[in-house]
Parts: sequence; C-alpha cells; structure tokens
Amino acid sequence: TLSVDSIGSKYGNHSTEHQVAMTIAVLQQINGFHTSRENIAALLHPSIDQQPQLEVINKAIDTLLKNSMIPIGESDGQLSFLSEVVSQVEKDRTNIPTLSIHKETAQSHILKELFSRPPKTLLDGSKTVDAGVALFDGHREQDIVGSDKDIRFLLRLVSESQLEDTKTQLIQESLGSTNSANIYLCAILPDTIEMALEEIHKCDEICRIHRNHADQEVIRYLEGQKQLADQKRIEIKQALREKLCAGWFIFQGQPIAVETLSSDLETATKAKLSEVAEVVFRHYSKAAENVKATVAEAFLKTTDISEITNERDPLKLVKRQGSATEVNLQNPALVAVLDFFQIHPNPDGKRILDAFSKAPYGWMKDTTRYLLAALFYAQKIKLRFNGSELTV
Repeated sequence: TLSVDSIGSKYGNHSTEHQVAMTIAVLQQINGFHTSRENIAALLHPSIDQQPQLEVINKAIDTLLKNSMIPIGESDGQLSFLSEVVSQVEKDRTNIPTLSIHKETAQSHILKELFSRPPKTLLDGSKTVDAGVALFDGHREQDIVGSDKDIRFLLRLVSESQLEDTKTQLIQESLGSTNSANIYLCAILPDTIEMALEEIHKCDEICRIHRNHADQEVIRYLEGQKQLADQKRIEIKQALREKLCAGWFIFQGQPIAVETLSSDLETATKAKLSEVAEVVFRHYSKAAENVKATVAEAFLKTTDISEITNERDPLKLVKRQGSATEVNLQNPALVAVLDFFQIHPNPDGKRILDAFSKAPYGWMKDTTRYLLAALFYAQKIKLRFNGSELTV
C-alpha cells in the first residue's frame, strides 16, 4: 500500500496528486472538518488572482481513487485515508465484476422510479386510459410498467450519432400493423450513464457482501456507499428525464419533438397519450357511457319498446316512430358490433366481452351486454345457452 510519501514518489513531490494526498492526511486529523473536494480545492488554491482549481483537483482525486493500491476513499462527499480493514473492503469493491445484466437491472429500477406515475388520460370524459412503458433496444422489449396495456410507450435510447438513423427506422417500424398502438420515444442516451450504472451495482453489491460486518469503520464506509448509489440514481434519473424531454415521439409514421408538447416529461407524455388514445380507441365514442349492470336485462324485459325509458336505453338505441318504433340498426355502436361479427362469426360470450373491452373499442362489459341485448331484441344475432337457442 502506498503511503503519502510513496504517492509523492509515484506521481512526483510537486504533483497535484501528492498535494491532494497530503491535504487529506492533514485534514483527517481535524475533527469536524469536511474533507470535500471543494474544500481541498480551496485550500490548495495558489493565489487570489488565479483561476479556480476545482477541475484540476477533481482530476487528481479521481486518479488517486482509481488506483487500488492507494487507500483513499470517498464516502458521503468526504475523502479520507482508509483503515486497513476498510481498504480491504474497498479492494473487494474494485474487483466486483459488472455485467450488462447488472446495468440493465439498475437502469430498469431507475426508469420505474421515473415512470412511477405511468402516463394516464381520460377519453371522452368517461374512460381512463393508462399506458405502459417499456425499454426497447431495437429487437427486445423490457417492460418497465403496464405490460398489459393497449397503448405503450417504447423508449429507444441511442448515441447522438445514431439518433437520425434510428428515427428513420422507427418511423417505418411504427407503420406496421402490430405496432399501431405503440408510441416510440427516441432519445439520446446520457454520456455518463454507463459508468454511473456500474457504480450503482458496485455500491449495492459491496453493501450486500459485507452487510453483517461488525467493524464500525466498515459500517460507516458501507453507509457512504449506499448514499453514493442513491446520488448516482438521482443523477441518472435527472439525466434521463432531460434527454427524453429533448427526444421524439413517433406514432404511426409521424414524428414530433417531445418539447413541442411540453418541456415537462409527464405533461408531454400525457398530451401525446390523449391524442393517441382517440386513434387507438376509435370506436369508444360510439358508446362512451358506463351503463348500469341492470340495463341489458331491463332492455330485454321491456314489453312495449315504444315506451322504453332512458334509464333502460341510455344510448338511445331505440328509434321511436310510433307503431314503427324499432332498434336503430344504423346506430354507430351497433354497426361496429355487427361488423365485428362479420369478421369473427360465432364467438363465445367471454371472447366477445374481452374483445370489446380492448382497443379499438374499450367499452365497459355492461355496455357491451346492453348493445348485444339490443341486437338480440332486433333478432340480428342469436344467443345460445347449453346448445339451445334463446328467444326474446
């Protein structure tokens, strides 16, 4: 292990590294003195008419910290020479391998925090539409939140040099029928994220390995590691937020800058979701009412359809024409249901209710039952129960 003198021999007695090491060693003897980078830079400032030296000092400190033979550590914003036992723990930390899966896990947790309140909007004043969020690497999707949602934001983070080509690729990809409900969010990956994610993994792992250590200095060191990991998470979260705000939404072949909608990420995603929800749930407005569970049965029990009440027919599916009163088969919602049956003949009840609860309909199941009751009353569809046809 290199002492202060040995650091002078390695880097030169007049080197910034040696001056920093001597300053840390002296300040460590003063109880209550905060040995921060800023304080060290201030103490080593050559004269009042010189430029600030913080950048030079930081570079020297980083050089010392990277040398596993030098027992200097940084915890909770303070630098110090480490005891022999803490120095060994620091060496253990240095030797912790960081694989791509470790970085992906750390990044996924940060993105979950960033989207802890997933994008949400209200469609036609009656339907709440939640969107899912996933990280997309061009081939594989890694779910962040809401994997079962009809509409999803796919985050594509690339280097600055790849941005334009990636946008062009996603514009084409977004035109595919299987991607018609996906909103791509293409942005530049923060430059410092890889190193920061590695730091987070090493901090978390060294705390896990030595979680039962009894030495008080090691305990303080591990607490500093937890704080460092938390700080790195905050930095990455902010960097990702800024880059995503400077990115591009791409939906069904149409790109738009995120900041065009808002400089705030949450507001921008909500605005984009509101626009997309109207396209994805294009049939919802045809039956945009959450009817009561009793409506379908009450509709069928109406003996004289000409006297049906609004309570039993909230969407006004019945066209009143005196003695010629009948179910209006030109009603847009009923047309949509009949069109569905043209494509999917003889579906079972569960499949019908599931299909109409999802895009492009999004209707409540009781609303669907009510629409089916009207078509059944009009004898446009047949219902079977235990193999037998039902009648009105």
